[in-house]
Parts: sequence; C-alpha cells; structure tokens
Amino acid sequence: MDSLKLIHTLQKDTQEIIDFCESHLSKLNDEQLLQRPEPSRWSILECLEHMNLSSGHYINRLEISIPKAISKNQKFNPNFTPGFFGNKFSIGMLPDDKGNLSNSMKTFFFFEPKKAPSKKRNSYSEFIQLQHRTVALLEDCKQLDLNKNKVVSTLGPILIFKAGDAFRFAIAHNIRHILQVKRVLEKVI
Repeated sequence: MDSLKLIHTLQKDTQEIIDFCESHLSKLNDEQLLQRPEPSRWSILECLEHMNLSSGHYINRLEISIPKAISKNQKFNPNFTPGFFGNKFSIGMLPDDKGNLSNSMKTFFFFEPKKAPSKKRNSYSEFIQLQHRTVALLEDCKQLDLNKNKVVSTLGPILIFKAGDAFRFAIAHNIRHILQVKRVLEKVI
C-alpha cells in the first residue's frame, strides 16, 4: 500500500468529518445535541463523546510515538504493509459501499459516553480538536515509517497496531459513528 496515498486518504476522510460536523452540528443547541432518537440509542453528543474516548486513545498514543520517531530521524517508508489484525479490524469497522454496517458491535463499558450529558458542547469541541490533531499527525507521518511506530490497542498489550493501522482503525471507527450521527440527526431534527 502506498504510504502517501494512505495518508492523503485518511486526511481527506478526517477533513470530511470536520466539514460535516461544522456544517451540520455546530449550530445545534445542547438540547438538540443531547436528544436521543430512542431511549436506548445514543444522542449526537454521546456518539461524539464515544469517539473522543475510543479514537482518542489511538491519537493520544500517536502523539507520543510520532514525535519520538521524528526526533530519532526515522526514515520515510513509501510502502505500508497493514498488520493482519489491524487490517481486519479496520476493514471490519468500515461501512459497505451503500453505507450499511455489516458488523454490529457491543461497546466496551469503558467507552460508554456516560459523561456526554454533563460535558454538553465540550464533547463537540473536543471531537473537532481531535480531528484537527489527527490531520496534523498524519502530516507529520509524511516523513516517517508507518510500519515501525507501534500503538497499544484499547485491548491492551495483547494487541499492538502499527501506526498506519492505528490511524486506519481510529478513522474507520469515526466514519462508522458519523453515519450513526447522521441517522440520529434525521430523527431528532
């Protein structure tokens, strides 16, 4: 896989998420952002807070490993080879061409967005900041080897992702939940 094409695609996907949020969510009030489409379904803010918790895990760790790699003058590798599990999980997270999700997944309790109602608009602001941080980190990766830098997964050291897979997984996860946000938006607004 071409590293620069991957980085460009991930930046584009993340920018599309930012653009969607800024054009469709930024003007909503707290009541609209917290309204659930059904009692058992998440509100828009709960979806965003869930992404802050789960995707934030990977971005926070990449913000540690990438500057270290830069300081060590790591050489750029034009080829990225996805890891077996990183590839499997990233692809499994993405919707199909019609926007359908084939794998329904149960959320780990530590990624439940319990604080979203009290954080209100802060969940939205944190999410937008997280996306901008992601784009900036991807820019830094244009001089690094996406194969060499590693990130411990949310499952702990039992599963370690290459940096390229960590980005792919986190962004695929965001794409998945932005589709959920769009469905919530249709029902509550």
